[in-house]
Amino acid sequence: MSGQDRTQLFGILGIVLGICLCGPAGIILGILSIRDANAAGKPKTLGYLAIAAGVIGIVISIVSIASINR
Repeated sequence: MSGQDRTQLFGILGIVLGICLCGPAGIILGILSIRDANAAGKPKTLGYLAIAAGVIGIVISIVSIASINR
């Protein structure tokens, strides 16, 4: 698999997992996407979006757990 394929794969999986409230996995895949993008000289946009989706997923998880415990 070429660097471009892994960059896109990690980025897209990170976004999907981050949105599905698996935030840490989204962040890790975003970091892997950025690392591969740097090595291949490709844009790092999907990696940054995956990290953002992971952080948003974590925040939503915290808010939902806090609201359940009220």
